[in-house]
Amino acid sequence: MQTFIGNLAKDAKFKEVNGCFVADFTIVSERHSEKDGMTVVKKDYVQCSFWKNSKIKGRLRAGELVLVSGSNAYADFFVQDGRVLVFIKMDVDDIKVLTDKRRGEEDNRRLH
Repeated sequence: MQTFIGNLAKDAKFKEVNGCFVADFTIVSERHSEKDGMTVVKKDYVQCSFWKNSKIKGRLRAGELVLVSGSNAYADFFVQDGRVLVFIKMDVDDIKVLTDKRRGEEDNRRLH
């Protein structure tokens, strides 16, 4: 089980697959570290699929701060300039919206 906190990169996409509701979305999670006395910020892009609850439809909008927990698989690959990009894919078991952009306040509702 992994947990990430991050902001939604864009509005979630909702669809129905074989009679099951699914929400697909990407969150951007930042990691901070020190290198040569400087703070280095690295961003992880977590591609999420949430199959459990249709109540989140319309709730996952770009910029929302969310906490997601679930199982994931990593896929590494190289790009032309030699950097390694890591894509994280997660099957979300639990999601919690930490801010509500529509109201401009903390929400803290679990949507599992």
